[in-house]
Amino acid sequence: MRKQKIIWWTLAGVMLAAFVMWTVLVLTVNVKPTGPDGVTVGLAGLNAGWWQSTGTHAWAEKISDWLGYLTLLMAVGLAVWQIVVAVRGRSLRLARHWWVLDGVIIAVVACYLLFELVVINGRPLLVDGALKASYPSTHALLFATVLPWVAVIVGREVKNRPLVITVAVLCGAMALAGVILRAICGVHWFSDIIGGILLAGALDFIALALAVKPQTKE
Repeated sequence: MRKQKIIWWTLAGVMLAAFVMWTVLVLTVNVKPTGPDGVTVGLAGLNAGWWQSTGTHAWAEKISDWLGYLTLLMAVGLAVWQIVVAVRGRSLRLARHWWVLDGVIIAVVACYLLFELVVINGRPLLVDGALKASYPSTHALLFATVLPWVAVIVGREVKNRPLVITVAVLCGAMALAGVILRAICGVHWFSDIIGGILLAGALDFIALALAVKPQTKE
């Protein structure tokens, strides 16, 4: 268990360091007025090239939005499930993965609020006539944190192995489809998607490290 925890913490540190370095690159490298109303965008060559090659696709944005709503609904479902488990057990002494789930959701919300206040990039397109914060992609962050944790919770709480495998595959497919659709729909720069994935990876590995049960002295 201790070795496993060390591995997760190490991977979390690597992903967090990668996110910080990527953010610094976005803030400092090839910063040009590429966005609407002369908004500056870092890694302008990469971002502009990607955006121009993929174009804008309303259908991809709509599907990714609905996948986002479904992911949020699944998070609410997990919260209700947690309450049911606590009520049935007549105790708040739940398994560690439930409390880690709460931490993951709180962390995602906190990251969203932080980057709404600290704007790194504006979106390539105006939304309802206004410029919205774009970095990191909240959808990518949501898909790559909540959906894997749905699979983790089901894997630890459900004994039906075929059902566990089915849920894991569906969650993986949803996460992959959601990130890809968000990357090609045209409402984000490419760097926003990468930033969301890196931040999500850091949160996921921190959560896995915290979910490992501490060793008991014999």
